[in-house]
Amino acid sequence: MPATSANRPNVRRVLRGNPAAPGVAMGKCILIHEEKPVVNDRSLEPHEVAGEIQRFDAALEEARKELTDLRAKVLEEVGESEARVFDAHLLFLDDNELMGNTRKAIATERKDAGFLLRRRSEELAKRLARIPDAYLRERATDLEDVAERVVRQLVKGQRRRAIELHEPSIVVAHNLNPSTLTQLRVRNVLGIATDLGGPTSHVAILARALHLPAVSGLAAATGTVQTGDFVALDGNAGTLVVHPTEKERKALGDRQEALRKFELELFSLRDLPSVTMDGRTILLSANIELPVEAENAISVGAHGIGLYRTEFIYLGQGHIPTEEEQLGAYRYIVERMSPRPVIIRTLDAGGDKIVDALQGAQPDQNPFMGWRSIRMCLERPDVFLPQLRAILRASAHGNARILFPMIADVHELREAKALLETARKELEEKGIPYAKNIPVGAMVEVPSAAICVDALARECDFLSIGTNDLTQFTLAVDRGSQRLANLYDPLHPAVLQMVAMTVEGSRKHGTLVAVCGELASDPVGAVVLAGLGVDELSMSPWAILEVKKILRSINWQDAREAAQQALELAGSREVRALLQDRFKRKLQGLGMVSRALSRGTRPSK
Repeated sequence: MPATSANRPNVRRVLRGNPAAPGVAMGKCILIHEEKPVVNDRSLEPHEVAGEIQRFDAALEEARKELTDLRAKVLEEVGESEARVFDAHLLFLDDNELMGNTRKAIATERKDAGFLLRRRSEELAKRLARIPDAYLRERATDLEDVAERVVRQLVKGQRRRAIELHEPSIVVAHNLNPSTLTQLRVRNVLGIATDLGGPTSHVAILARALHLPAVSGLAAATGTVQTGDFVALDGNAGTLVVHPTEKERKALGDRQEALRKFELELFSLRDLPSVTMDGRTILLSANIELPVEAENAISVGAHGIGLYRTEFIYLGQGHIPTEEEQLGAYRYIVERMSPRPVIIRTLDAGGDKIVDALQGAQPDQNPFMGWRSIRMCLERPDVFLPQLRAILRASAHGNARILFPMIADVHELREAKALLETARKELEEKGIPYAKNIPVGAMVEVPSAAICVDALARECDFLSIGTNDLTQFTLAVDRGSQRLANLYDPLHPAVLQMVAMTVEGSRKHGTLVAVCGELASDPVGAVVLAGLGVDELSMSPWAILEVKKILRSINWQDAREAAQQALELAGSREVRALLQDRFKRKLQGLGMVSRALSRGTRPSK
């Protein structure tokens, strides 16, 4: 039975985490504990091995049926976009690294299937947890959820306890997976608070789709609150207040009403053009990682998909995904977004994106600057060509474009384009249709690309600046390092100068320049990037309407003057102070901006 707040003093506590889904909520909370079934570390007799493998395979099929039914339920009650969240779970049931290796271990180690599966899932989850990329890191939750679903099938006597919400409540959990969320009577869920997780978890995606405020990364929420405690959840600020004061309750109630009006105001911008007050158009597109997110892009009126990261198709696989497997994912997005453009980035593996089937026997000591991304693909045409063919084939079904990542030298670009031409010829020989004039672009992520941009722009249809890696390489700061977090800032004048060089070097060739890094999703960053002359900003879908709001409220000439001043400043703190002074009134009320501006007020360490 969960603990309750009876006979306990109502001590006010403020817990701080990360915003996962916007909105605020107040009410009693319910503490949910995910209890794992007990597995048996028993040894099998030789004659039991075949039967244990059969039992394991049967459990996989039962889990597949459960997930398929769950997907159908979400499809009926929520929608197609949200139902596709469970497609990733179904993929894990066929994952060779997880399920295939467990099956082999049953035969070689002669141990209980549930014990071996849990051990393997925990190993893979720890590996994923070390990846700096937040989206890929949070797939560990999905992996463990699927593994435990299979374990429960193997341990038939230990069924998952049904969770009942008999009154509207804020759900508090150490971690929450999509299947647990869908067990709940959603109409009684006021909001979600978790110790772990982040804004790219599938629960966060579902919460946003269901218009439920959510806060993740609270660390100690489950050790602080008890079922029945009255709490106030702020999904914009990323806070959970336990036993708020009457004054705080009233203030939060006022915020609820203000946010409701603000959301209606933002939604009213959905079909309006992204144009400044003096007539400058800046295209706003979406970054996505899964086909499910295409629906989110459409719902906020995105110009198109400015960056489709293809790494998830490869992640954790014991084999390289086939051309047909890739085609299915690419075609779905291209068809769903048509006639909007979809920019498909080729495999950007290595560094923080581990693809097991591509790892060498002697991994690089510094993988971020080693054998990764386009360098890996150029040396592995057996991997690269099937992906290029799959993208070309998908282009026959909509408006697809190809983006090559981490181009540091024009010769790398030419090699990649040569392999693209090989893929074209292979399709023509087989009579397979594809778009003949598919646009080709290169990512500007390393200083050499920005410095030598003239050569790249001459041979590309568009350039896309990845400010995440560009900041990392320009400032020599590992973007995954917590110790150096205060030094990693894409608004550093040196990074902005790289952006300015890229824009200026591309103009004489008429090459469009986009930015697809996180800086584009920050309204402060959007103002500077627009002022530097960037043509398109690509960001998480949930940021598009806020960025559109700020762009429609400013004059481009003002942004241009501010950007030129920013280039001459000493550091990022000065840049942020300049922007705060010049655009503070315009930026007021935008959820992400207060956090972005406040970074510049802290003393450097």
